[in-house]
Amino acid sequence: MSKPRVLRVSSYTLVRQNDRILLVRISPHISDAGKWTLPGGGLEFGEDPKDGAVRETLEETGLHVRLGELVHVDGPVFELKDCDMHAVRFIYRCEVTGGEVCDELDGSTDLCAWFTREEAEAANLLELAQIGV
Repeated sequence: MSKPRVLRVSSYTLVRQNDRILLVRISPHISDAGKWTLPGGGLEFGEDPKDGAVRETLEETGLHVRLGELVHVDGPVFELKDCDMHAVRFIYRCEVTGGEVCDELDGSTDLCAWFTREEAEAANLLELAQIGV
């Protein structure tokens, strides 16, 4: 019997300040736990990708952002244990407009931190974060 096939549309942000990039760490209860990625995640049904990027960034980092240009779109397919997933991913540049950096509680990420380019390149990054860095 074949595995279910799932389509997941998600949006992410490149949050940069003072030559640093903000990354979030995947929670222990999620696959790829402990790896770092860009703030963002899956869209809610009917949600515009831009609105999803802003919402997810606030949820995962505590920061309010204004989106800039769309810098990347891709559609990789992942073979997961329970399903095959086709991910459609949007990445936007953004500008911080308010808020304070804080960790997400009980979510898909558990920590956020600023990285220099060199620190980010040496970190345990998901492929999506490698694109952003």
